[in-house]
Formats: sequence, structure tokens, C-alpha cells
Amino acid sequence: MNKLWTGKSIYRSMLLRVMFATLLAVGVFLVIDLTGETIVDGWYSSPAYTRNMDRKYAASLQKYVDEKGVAANDGKALNKWVKKRSLISLQVYRKGTLLYDSSTSVNRTEDPGDLFFSNSIHFSDGDAEVTIEGAYSFALYNFIFFLALIVAFLAFLGAIMSGIRKILNKVHRLRDEVLALESGDLEYEVTETGEDELADLARSINAMRQSLRNQFENERELEEASRSLIREMSHDLRTPLTSIMLYTELLKKKKYQSEEELWEYVGKIDSKARQMKTQTDSLFSYALVGPNEPVQLREMDFKEIFYDQLSVACEYLEQGGFQVEADLADDPGRVWISPDFIPRIFDNVVSNIMKYGDRREAVIIRTGAEGGYACIIWQNRKNHQDSKEESRGVGVGSIRKMMQKMKGQVVIDDREDNFRVELDFLKVKKE
Repeated sequence: MNKLWTGKSIYRSMLLRVMFATLLAVGVFLVIDLTGETIVDGWYSSPAYTRNMDRKYAASLQKYVDEKGVAANDGKALNKWVKKRSLISLQVYRKGTLLYDSSTSVNRTEDPGDLFFSNSIHFSDGDAEVTIEGAYSFALYNFIFFLALIVAFLAFLGAIMSGIRKILNKVHRLRDEVLALESGDLEYEVTETGEDELADLARSINAMRQSLRNQFENERELEEASRSLIREMSHDLRTPLTSIMLYTELLKKKKYQSEEELWEYVGKIDSKARQMKTQTDSLFSYALVGPNEPVQLREMDFKEIFYDQLSVACEYLEQGGFQVEADLADDPGRVWISPDFIPRIFDNVVSNIMKYGDRREAVIIRTGAEGGYACIIWQNRKNHQDSKEESRGVGVGSIRKMMQKMKGQVVIDDREDNFRVELDFLKVKKE
């Protein structure tokens, strides 16, 4: 069924409030009217009050008769006096004969019978008995009726306005909370009370607020990831660029022993240049597909992918003045890797050693296998005179991200004197 009737809608709520206000108004009216009538009946209809009013009007009539010289059967003059006093009737009798009756305005003969109250009035043509009957409480009945009607209407209006005020309070609160959201405070939660349309609107606004907040948060994360990538790629590009500059300097100064060694240097320059191209292509790919795009992993032999890379790294470290001690396992097995990541990881590790390592101590490189991982361990002693922890943090962060994308792990022991990096690559499970 329609929510207007089955739910807690504003329409249904107001309809119920109108019904309640109507019942309240009727109840108030009946209470005031019946209570007022009871009071009037109890006081203004009592014999003492009626007799007192009769005597009061009789005195007024005697004064009028004396001033105007009215005779007992002067209906015209008596009518004028009666008309000035509403809600009363006057009868004039003399010796049992009705001389005047205000209710008929004609003279007729009638036996008055037993009169409950009578007063003797001295007319210009002699004394006569008069009876004065008045609806003394009628005006009060009218007053009580209209008073009850007004109070009942005010009760009805108050009940209706109370419901409207409640709804308006919700609307004003919702407006103020939306203004808070409009100012940019997406952490501010809109109040959700009740089950009516305003509550539905508040829930919709909260859902929209949460959606916008998540969207802005995702945008911030993407922006931070982009900045992080730029830092990492800049760091990664510096190492092959330094190698190119080193080999170029060797060629410029002709520090080679043979043409074969010359072409070896040229080949290394070409290799590093291609590595830089691969890294820049990765940067463009990141810009197109985003940071969360999954990496395509390949199953490769550990020795096939790593030993040549380790050989180049050892040679580069030796040219930089380091002594290298390598302990390479025979067959760590096959691993899951992304070939594009390996040169970048090695360059970051070698770059850290070149910048912060102590050339008086040997760089130890070991390979092996443990559990479901094949590992490469790099270890050297720090040269505190050239330590720059902030720069090292960029390279280490880059290594962590690349290892995570390859479902591997990295263990870094960055103590006061030693720097040790363990790269664990996920092994291919044997069938």
C-alpha cells in the first residue's frame, strides 16, 4: 500500500493530528459549555436571585410610571419600557383582570391565577399588581456558548500549530545541517529522526555525503599515489642515469684497455638507456590505467632472471669502490615476478649502498630459499657521514610496493650500524 497510509508519512501524521485536534476541540467545548450551564443553572435560576431581579425591575417600572404618568392600561407607554429591557415580560392585573401583557400587546380580561411573584405599582389611574418574568440567565448562556466555541477553536488551532511547528523544526534543522555540508564539512552527519519523508531525505543526504567523502578520499589517495610514483620514478631513474654518466665519462677519458672493453661500456650504456625507457613507459602506463591496476606476473627461473642482474650489480658496486662477497645458491627454483620491476628494485638497493654504504666494509649478497619463497639478501655497513634517511625512505618505499605487487615480501633491518634488505619472491608451487 501507499506509504501515505501505511508508513509514518507527514501527510498521515498531519491527518491524525487534525483528527486529534478536532476531538480535543469538541471535548473542550463540551466541558466549558456544560460546566458553565451548570453554574448558571445553580445560581442565576435560584428563587432568591429571581426575586431580587423582579424587585429591581419593579422599582425601575415605578420610576418610569411616575415620570411619564402612565396608566395601568396604557399599552403603548408600557411597551416602550419593556423594549428597553430585553428578555423580560410584563403583565399588569387589577382585581384579577389582566390589563396588559407584553407578550401579546393587547388588552384582555384573564384571571392571573396564583402569581409566584407580584409587585404593587402605583399607576396614574390607581394601584395595580404586576408580574415581571425575565430570562436573566439567557445572556450568560450565550456568553458561555461563544466562550466555549472560542476556546475550542484555540485548542484546535494550537494542536494543529504544534504539529506544524514540529515539522518546521525538522525542516529548519535539516536546512542548517545542509548549510554545514555546503560549507565543505563532509564529516558532519545529518540528523536522522523518525520514519517520515524528512527522515528519508536526511538519510539520502547522508548517503550522498558519504559518497562524496569517499570520492574525495579516493581522489586524495590517487593524488598521493601519483606524487609517490613521481618520487619513486625520479629516484629509480637517477641510478641508471648515473651509470650512463659514469660509463660516458669513462669513454670520454678513454679509460678502456681494448676495443672489446669499449663496446662493453657502450652496451652497458645502451642497457641502462633501455631500462630508463622501460621505466618511463611504466610511468605513462600508470597515468593511463591507474595505481590499482593488477600486475601481470610471469613464471621464471630464479637463476635465469636474477643472476645476470646480480652480476651487473656486483660489477657496478666494484666500480664504485666496494668490495663484494657473493654467496649464490645453486637452484632456488622458479618464482613469480614482473620482469620490469627487477631492474628497478636492484637499482634502488644498489643506489642506497652506493650513497650510504661504507666502502671499507664488504657488501655481502646471498641467495637461498626458505618456505614458499626464494630470497636475495643484501647487507652492508653504514657510512654515517653521508647518511640521508629521507632519501633512503623513497627507495625503500618503492621496493615495498613493487614486491607487494609481485605477491612477495621485503624485510628491512635498518639498524644504527648495518643496513640489511631481504627480498622474498613467491615460488611457483610444484604440481
